[in-house]
Amino acid sequence: MTEGRRLPPLQILADSIRFLFGRFPTFLRLAALPILLLGLAFVMPKILASSGQASSTGLLFVAFTSILVISYVLSLISFTTAWHRVVIDGRSRLRLGRSEWRYLGYSLLLLVGLLVAQFIGVSLAGAVPAMAGKVAVALAPLLLVFFLAVRVMLVLPAAAAGQALSLVDAWDLARGNSLRLIGLFAVILVSWWLLALAGQMLATATDISSPWYLAIRGAEMAVGILYWGLTVTAMSLCYRWLVSPR
Repeated sequence: MTEGRRLPPLQILADSIRFLFGRFPTFLRLAALPILLLGLAFVMPKILASSGQASSTGLLFVAFTSILVISYVLSLISFTTAWHRVVIDGRSRLRLGRSEWRYLGYSLLLLVGLLVAQFIGVSLAGAVPAMAGKVAVALAPLLLVFFLAVRVMLVLPAAAAGQALSLVDAWDLARGNSLRLIGLFAVILVSWWLLALAGQMLATATDISSPWYLAIRGAEMAVGILYWGLTVTAMSLCYRWLVSPR
């Protein structure tokens, strides 16, 4: 596969924000089920824990959690691939077919890589005496896997669009744009992390019985959903730019 032209990261970021909010009703329609399931995940454990059926609460919680997790993952994959297609070619139908299962497989592969890198980093950091050394050793595997993931992540929008793009093809497609891709998604990731950290600090300082606590948690969930949409939009625009440059 030939090398694509150079990506403009700032333009991609600006276009992603405009596209997301320009098609926001469609985004909300596609995201309705995972948002509902995420809300249930937040409120139902409290309902089960406060129920009078003390002997069956544990079993109910396990059954509910298992069904909820499976339903949420499948609905999230269906929504995410549908939003990829909206950005790439305008199609917006929710489905759960071969493209979605391929997308799930690639996503799990990248996730497992990140988890293994985190485990290796934390394990190696324990043998380093200095704090600065611990941080460096813990982050090094994560940064390496992040670089590798960014280089091959274009398999995800390709899978959503039903295109046959291998990991090797995705690596070649991103050639010459590694730093641009890393910079773009690092900005998105770090800005989300800072907002999430601020929300967590506010929630920790707020009484759990206060209505403000629910408002803060709701705002955290909304920010997470928006940043998920922004990430998927940016990934799709990068893929569209490199595969079919205009």
